[in-house]
Amino acid sequence: MIRSIATILAVFVTSVALASGSEGDSWWIDVSTSGEDIYWQSPSSVRVDGETYVSTFTIQSVSVNVSYLGIDFGPFDVTGEIDPADLVQSGEGEGPCPVNFGTASIIEPPPPDPVTFAFDLTMELNADGNAICRVENIMLGTATYDLGWPFGEVTVQLEEVFFSGDLEVEVFGSYCAADLDGNGSVGVDDLLAVIADWGCSDCSTDIDGDGSVGVNDLLAIISGWGSCP
Repeated sequence: MIRSIATILAVFVTSVALASGSEGDSWWIDVSTSGEDIYWQSPSSVRVDGETYVSTFTIQSVSVNVSYLGIDFGPFDVTGEIDPADLVQSGEGEGPCPVNFGTASIIEPPPPDPVTFAFDLTMELNADGNAICRVENIMLGTATYDLGWPFGEVTVQLEEVFFSGDLEVEVFGSYCAADLDGNGSVGVDDLLAVIADWGCSDCSTDIDGDGSVGVNDLLAIISGWGSCP
Protein backbone atom coordinates (compact mmCIF):
# COMPACT_ATOMS: atom_id res chain seq x y z
CA MET A 1 0.00 0.00 0.00
CA ILE A 2 1.35 3.44 -0.93
CA ARG A 3 1.70 5.80 1.99
CA SER A 4 0.73 9.47 1.78
CA ILE A 5 3.34 12.13 2.51
CA ALA A 6 1.48 12.99 5.72
CA THR A 7 1.66 9.36 6.87
CA ILE A 8 5.37 9.06 6.09
CA LEU A 9 6.00 12.22 8.09
CA ALA A 10 3.89 10.87 10.95
CA VAL A 11 5.87 7.63 11.11
CA PHE A 12 9.16 9.57 10.94
CA VAL A 13 8.13 11.86 13.79
CA THR A 14 7.03 8.83 15.82
CA SER A 15 10.41 7.15 15.45
CA VAL A 16 12.18 10.33 16.52
CA ALA A 17 9.90 10.72 19.56
CA LEU A 18 10.52 7.14 20.68
CA ALA A 19 14.28 7.65 20.38
CA SER A 20 14.21 10.51 22.88
CA GLY A 21 15.22 8.82 26.12
CA SER A 22 15.55 5.07 26.52
CA GLU A 23 12.99 2.36 27.33
CA GLY A 24 14.92 1.81 30.53
CA ASP A 25 18.34 2.33 32.02
CA SER A 26 20.53 1.44 34.98
CA TRP A 27 23.14 3.39 36.92
CA TRP A 28 25.73 2.77 39.61
CA ILE A 29 25.24 4.92 42.71
CA ASP A 30 28.20 5.46 45.05
CA VAL A 31 27.62 8.04 47.81
CA SER A 32 28.55 8.79 51.42
CA THR A 33 27.32 10.98 54.25
CA SER A 34 28.41 12.08 57.69
CA GLY A 35 24.88 13.23 58.47
CA GLU A 36 24.13 15.68 55.66
CA ASP A 37 21.38 14.98 53.12
CA ILE A 38 22.32 13.34 49.80
CA TYR A 39 21.01 14.37 46.38
CA TRP A 40 21.99 12.22 43.37
CA GLN A 41 20.86 12.60 39.73
CA SER A 42 21.45 10.14 36.90
CA PRO A 43 23.66 11.25 33.99
CA SER A 44 21.21 9.89 31.41
CA SER A 45 17.43 9.73 31.09
CA VAL A 46 14.60 7.36 30.20
CA ARG A 47 11.59 7.96 27.96
CA VAL A 48 9.25 10.48 29.62
CA ASP A 49 5.93 9.42 28.04
CA GLY A 50 5.65 5.98 29.65
CA GLU A 51 2.43 4.62 31.08
CA THR A 52 4.13 2.81 33.99
CA TYR A 53 7.61 3.10 35.52
CA VAL A 54 9.28 0.59 37.82
CA SER A 55 12.42 1.40 39.81
CA THR A 56 14.64 -1.06 41.68
CA PHE A 57 17.57 0.05 43.82
CA THR A 58 19.77 -2.85 44.95
CA ILE A 59 22.28 -1.82 47.62
CA GLN A 60 25.45 -3.84 47.09
CA SER A 61 27.71 -2.47 49.80
CA VAL A 62 27.44 -0.54 53.05
CA SER A 63 30.47 0.45 55.11
CA VAL A 64 31.07 2.83 58.01
CA ASN A 65 33.73 4.91 59.67
CA VAL A 66 33.50 4.98 63.48
CA SER A 67 35.22 6.69 66.39
CA TYR A 68 36.12 5.55 69.89
CA LEU A 69 37.82 7.69 72.55
CA GLY A 70 38.39 10.34 69.88
CA ILE A 71 40.19 7.89 67.58
CA ASP A 72 38.83 7.19 64.08
CA PHE A 73 38.53 3.62 62.77
CA GLY A 74 37.32 2.16 59.48
CA PRO A 75 35.90 1.83 57.04
CA PHE A 76 34.22 -1.41 58.13
CA ASP A 77 31.92 -3.39 55.80
CA VAL A 78 28.55 -3.86 57.56
CA THR A 79 26.48 -5.06 54.59
CA GLY A 80 25.95 -8.46 56.18
CA GLU A 81 24.47 -6.91 59.32
CA ILE A 82 21.59 -5.26 57.43
CA ASP A 83 18.22 -6.93 56.93
CA PRO A 84 18.31 -8.32 53.35
CA ALA A 85 14.83 -6.87 52.76
CA ASP A 86 16.25 -3.37 53.27
CA LEU A 87 18.96 -3.92 50.64
CA VAL A 88 16.43 -3.97 47.78
CA GLN A 89 14.08 -0.99 47.45
CA SER A 90 11.56 -1.01 44.61
CA GLY A 91 8.68 1.19 43.54
CA GLU A 92 6.15 1.69 40.77
CA GLY A 93 4.59 4.88 39.45
CA GLU A 94 2.24 6.03 36.71
CA GLY A 95 3.52 8.16 33.85
CA PRO A 96 4.16 10.50 32.29
CA CYS A 97 7.18 12.01 34.03
CA PRO A 98 7.74 13.38 36.64
CA VAL A 99 7.20 10.26 38.77
CA ASN A 100 7.60 9.76 42.51
CA PHE A 101 8.19 6.15 43.55
CA GLY A 102 7.69 6.88 47.24
CA THR A 103 9.90 6.99 50.31
CA ALA A 104 11.29 4.07 52.32
CA SER A 105 12.42 4.53 55.91
CA ILE A 106 15.38 2.34 56.82
CA ILE A 107 16.33 1.81 60.46
CA GLU A 108 19.13 -0.48 61.62
CA PRO A 109 18.71 -2.32 63.85
CA PRO A 110 14.88 -2.36 63.98
CA PRO A 111 13.21 -0.88 67.09
CA PRO A 112 13.24 -1.16 70.04
CA ASP A 113 17.05 -1.57 69.85
CA PRO A 114 19.10 1.66 69.93
CA VAL A 115 19.53 3.13 66.44
CA THR A 116 22.88 2.54 64.74
CA PHE A 117 21.87 4.38 61.59
CA ALA A 118 18.61 5.43 59.96
CA PHE A 119 17.57 7.38 56.88
CA ASP A 120 14.70 8.03 54.46
CA LEU A 121 15.31 7.00 50.84
CA THR A 122 13.22 8.63 48.10
CA MET A 123 13.37 7.63 44.42
CA GLU A 124 11.97 9.88 41.67
CA LEU A 125 12.09 10.67 37.95
CA ASN A 126 12.14 14.35 37.01
CA ALA A 127 10.27 15.89 34.07
CA ASP A 128 13.23 15.12 31.78
CA GLY A 129 13.35 11.41 32.70
CA ASN A 130 16.45 11.64 34.91
CA ALA A 131 16.46 9.43 38.00
CA ILE A 132 16.72 11.23 41.34
CA CYS A 133 17.84 9.65 44.62
CA ARG A 134 17.34 11.55 47.87
CA VAL A 135 18.69 10.38 51.23
CA GLU A 136 17.31 12.50 54.05
CA ASN A 137 16.67 12.52 57.82
CA ILE A 138 19.95 10.72 58.40
CA MET A 139 20.73 9.57 61.93
CA LEU A 140 24.14 8.18 62.88
CA GLY A 141 24.08 6.49 66.28
CA THR A 142 26.18 4.00 68.17
CA ALA A 143 27.01 0.34 67.75
CA THR A 144 28.86 -2.41 69.55
CA TYR A 145 31.90 -3.37 67.50
CA ASP A 146 35.04 -5.42 68.02
CA LEU A 147 37.96 -3.10 67.27
CA GLY A 148 40.50 -5.81 68.00
CA TRP A 149 43.46 -5.56 70.32
CA PRO A 150 43.86 -3.60 72.53
CA PHE A 151 40.25 -2.32 72.65
CA GLY A 152 38.17 -5.42 72.02
CA GLU A 153 34.39 -5.10 71.84
CA VAL A 154 33.33 -1.55 72.64
CA THR A 155 30.55 0.95 71.90
CA VAL A 156 31.57 3.14 68.98
CA GLN A 157 30.04 6.26 67.39
CA LEU A 158 29.25 6.17 63.67
CA GLU A 159 30.89 9.09 61.90
CA GLU A 160 30.30 8.37 58.21
CA VAL A 161 28.30 5.89 56.12
CA PHE A 162 29.18 4.81 52.57
CA PHE A 163 26.77 2.90 50.38
CA SER A 164 26.73 1.86 46.74
CA GLY A 165 24.44 -0.13 44.47
CA ASP A 166 22.57 -0.49 41.20
CA LEU A 167 19.52 1.59 40.31
CA GLU A 168 17.39 0.29 37.43
CA VAL A 169 14.36 2.01 35.90
CA GLU A 170 12.06 0.23 33.42
CA VAL A 171 9.48 1.96 31.20
CA PHE A 172 6.28 0.22 30.07
CA GLY A 173 3.73 1.41 27.51
CA SER A 174 2.77 4.98 26.79
CA TYR A 175 0.26 7.10 28.68
CA CYS A 176 -1.02 8.31 25.30
CA ALA A 177 -0.12 5.44 22.99
CA ALA A 178 -2.55 6.56 20.28
CA ASP A 179 -0.56 9.78 19.79
CA LEU A 180 1.57 8.13 17.11
CA ASP A 181 3.20 11.30 15.77
CA GLY A 182 4.07 12.57 19.27
CA ASN A 183 2.47 16.00 18.84
CA GLY A 184 0.55 15.88 22.12
CA SER A 185 -2.85 14.97 20.70
CA VAL A 186 -4.62 12.16 18.84
CA GLY A 187 -5.89 13.32 15.46
CA VAL A 188 -6.11 12.89 11.70
CA ASP A 189 -2.42 12.10 11.14
CA ASP A 190 -2.56 9.30 13.72
CA LEU A 191 -5.68 7.91 12.06
CA LEU A 192 -4.01 7.99 8.62
CA ALA A 193 -0.95 6.21 10.01
CA VAL A 194 -3.08 3.31 11.27
CA ILE A 195 -4.98 3.04 8.00
CA ALA A 196 -1.75 3.11 5.96
CA ASP A 197 -0.29 0.27 8.07
CA TRP A 198 -3.46 -1.84 8.12
CA GLY A 199 -2.54 -5.50 8.52
CA CYS A 200 1.12 -4.75 9.27
CA SER A 201 2.64 -7.29 11.66
CA ASP A 202 5.68 -5.27 12.75
CA CYS A 203 4.75 -1.60 12.82
CA SER A 204 4.84 1.12 15.47
CA THR A 205 1.16 1.76 14.72
CA ASP A 206 0.24 -1.53 16.44
CA ILE A 207 -1.10 0.37 19.44
CA ASP A 208 -2.50 -2.58 21.39
CA GLY A 209 0.59 -4.71 20.73
CA ASP A 210 -1.32 -7.74 19.48
CA GLY A 211 1.05 -8.22 16.54
CA SER A 212 -1.10 -6.69 13.81
CA VAL A 213 -2.52 -3.27 12.95
CA GLY A 214 -6.29 -3.60 12.83
CA VAL A 215 -9.66 -2.76 14.31
CA ASN A 216 -8.50 -2.47 17.94
CA ASP A 217 -5.85 0.06 16.95
CA LEU A 218 -8.44 2.06 15.02
CA LEU A 219 -10.73 2.02 18.07
CA ALA A 220 -7.81 3.19 20.22
CA ILE A 221 -7.44 6.22 17.94
CA ILE A 222 -11.14 7.01 18.16
CA SER A 223 -11.36 6.59 21.95
CA GLY A 224 -8.24 8.69 22.49
CA TRP A 225 -9.24 11.45 20.06
CA GLY A 226 -8.17 14.91 21.18
CA SER A 227 -5.46 16.23 23.47
CA CYS A 228 -3.50 13.78 25.55
CA PRO A 229 -4.13 14.02 29.29
